[in-house]
Amino acid sequence: MFQDLRFAFRVLSSKPLFTLAAVTSLALAIGANSAIFGLIDALWLRPLAVPESSRIVRVFSTSHEDRAGDLSYPEFRDLRSQASALKDVVAVGGRGALFDVNGTRRLVTLNMVSANFFTALGIQPALGTMFSEASRKGGAAPVVVIGNAAWHRYFGGDPTIVGKQIRILRVSDASYTVAAVLPASFREIDAGDDRDFWFPEDCWQQLGRLEELEMRGNRWFHVLARLAPGSKIELAQAELKSLGERMSAANSKTNRGRGFRVVSDRSYRLEQAGNSGLGMLAVVMLVVLISAVNVANLLLSRANVRGKEMAVRLALGANRARLIRQLMVESLLLGAGGLGVGAMLGWWLIAWIPSLIVAPPGFDATGDFEFNGRVLGFSLAVTLATTLVFGLVPALRFTRLDLVSALKSGTIFGNGQGRWRWPLRNWLVVAEVAVAMTLLVCSGVLARSFSKTRTADLGFARRQTLLVWIEEGGVTPALYRSIAARFAGLPGVSKVALAIRAPLSLSSGLMFRRVTFPGRTEFAAAPPFEIKYNSVSPEFLDVMGTPVERGRGFDQREESAASDSVLINEAMARRFFAEVDPLGRAIEVSGKMKTVIGVVRNAPINAVGEAPEPYLYLPYWADFGAEVTFFLRTDGDAAALANPARLALKQTDARITPLGITTMNDLIHYSAGRFQIAAELGAVLGILGLVLTAVGLFGVVSYGISQRAVELGIRMALGAGPRETRLLVLKEVATLGVAGAAIGLPLASASTHLLASMLFGVGPWDPPAFAGSAVLLMAVLLMAGFIPARRATAVAPASVLRSA
Repeated sequence: MFQDLRFAFRVLSSKPLFTLAAVTSLALAIGANSAIFGLIDALWLRPLAVPESSRIVRVFSTSHEDRAGDLSYPEFRDLRSQASALKDVVAVGGRGALFDVNGTRRLVTLNMVSANFFTALGIQPALGTMFSEASRKGGAAPVVVIGNAAWHRYFGGDPTIVGKQIRILRVSDASYTVAAVLPASFREIDAGDDRDFWFPEDCWQQLGRLEELEMRGNRWFHVLARLAPGSKIELAQAELKSLGERMSAANSKTNRGRGFRVVSDRSYRLEQAGNSGLGMLAVVMLVVLISAVNVANLLLSRANVRGKEMAVRLALGANRARLIRQLMVESLLLGAGGLGVGAMLGWWLIAWIPSLIVAPPGFDATGDFEFNGRVLGFSLAVTLATTLVFGLVPALRFTRLDLVSALKSGTIFGNGQGRWRWPLRNWLVVAEVAVAMTLLVCSGVLARSFSKTRTADLGFARRQTLLVWIEEGGVTPALYRSIAARFAGLPGVSKVALAIRAPLSLSSGLMFRRVTFPGRTEFAAAPPFEIKYNSVSPEFLDVMGTPVERGRGFDQREESAASDSVLINEAMARRFFAEVDPLGRAIEVSGKMKTVIGVVRNAPINAVGEAPEPYLYLPYWADFGAEVTFFLRTDGDAAALANPARLALKQTDARITPLGITTMNDLIHYSAGRFQIAAELGAVLGILGLVLTAVGLFGVVSYGISQRAVELGIRMALGAGPRETRLLVLKEVATLGVAGAAIGLPLASASTHLLASMLFGVGPWDPPAFAGSAVLLMAVLLMAGFIPARRATAVAPASVLRSA
């Protein structure tokens, strides 16, 4: 084996251009593969950095509308005390707050966790001591655990931070003692996320409202656990099914029709990845396949040049298996070189990925992308598989070697005979073109999808609108009305509206009301439907540009606290009023009778591209609460209103500090971020695949011309001009391209259907993307074929014939 390695190294080093071309082709594919897998690993696949992570399960609350809902804190307590199939049951819920940094307030993310969270999961601090159930008994002082990224971001990695006081403002302005700093390996329970501060449940009286922990229907907690010794998912699911039925019977108002679902943490992450993760992997594997075909063609051409050498070795007694082994060793050396360079390229690309991430407005970008052992292992597996593909193709051809012909001609493989008999290298080019066509179409569809997020109708207008988010304790409608009046008086502001939260804001999808339909027999046996909602002022729909399709919107009649009007969206009208006119119909919303006065066009609630779902609009002043978002519409730059809006707030009430100020366009941009990332990565991979295909075709055409030099020389000597000769070569190139594109068309269609969940505003079968990809591909292929064709016709026929 050592002798084979020495000989392979000598052979490859004797042909540096061939070796460089092969290694570069492999390195580009492996580097792209490493980067995409690193992205998928960081977003979905990386397991929790806790002991026994393989035994971690997640518990979801289920209903008719939702199979992966959160739990309320009372439900968590019941689950923890009654589920014997689970141990180390913990809860975690996320919120936003303001953090005082040297007199400047920053919007930060925080988690409220059960007191046993860190000790039950076995998370060890980088500094300090984690709080536990024992340490939180007896009225312990308020403490906080700082996330590792926040420790560096806000405190410069201060090693003496433990024991110091920090101030957090949410419902009240309070000080907390730093108990510990999280390790860098643990950021959040979901990969790709991060949290700044972590508080025990007993600190919530300073951070939030007690009813958020006490109301059984207030579900905003994620629940994790470990399987008890000897337990399995099926046993835990059966026990929680019984527990859910008992809860439903005991708390019919909040738990009727509700149950629990238990899934392993690994299964949950794979569910989150879904077709998006598979789609991204499939696209990058197309690049790997193109690279493998490219190198296989290079090796075929190289083997043909070495035909006499191989024939002589066989004639001297070497068996075919020995030659195949030698060629496979050469392929493995090329693969090792490609892996080494590709791994370095992948490491650089993974470090570049964070620059693609669109940060939530007002927050810092999150994500922990790293070239770790899983990425390296996956890249190694892909390299080995690719090496087998491109190495075995020319190696196995030796099993059909005609020794006499090889000794006479000096070549191993024929150039094909007859009109439809192509040499193997041509079939490989057809396969390469088919894969490139698939890759280009996928890239084109993703690019058009992203462009649609900038231009398509979302259900509300793309206007310049500033959003000011406030949550204050002890406020009155009069105070918020005075703030709205002061905002309306700012220069450039044309109209002001109010709502609890803005569409596409980070947690707007957590709000819902229980809805029943009195007198509707088809829903009589069903539990109350949990319908998401927003409470809005009469100006809201006009400011947002969301039209009322039927009936009317809110007006001065809904300013009264006694108003019983409600608006529904088109999805709710189709779901619950398919056979009847919803206008004037009575529905019960959280125990209060309401009358439907209008049907509003569907608009996204949580994210651009989500499927429309039933939605309610309630009158803000009749449903007044402490949380509010002011919408300031302007004809100028909305962001320029941020400082005047802050000043107006201070002038109205110096105690009020906004939780966040952003623009509606910023929320749209953030919400469409996943489409942007997909489009950018698709564009890079599409260009890479196109370049590799063009290089591969260039090599095949150049080699084919060298093999046909005498034929072309005779043609030109007999009177064929350079133009006719070039057209002959380009005709063959076009034939290869058309054949490859025809095969690639159904492959592309199947691939874009796999990417359907990543698309917005376009379908998997998008004619402009398919047609544009085909035109671009053929243009590049003809350009790649024209260069060697022109070079061949520039040589004098006499010199070609003399050298024959």
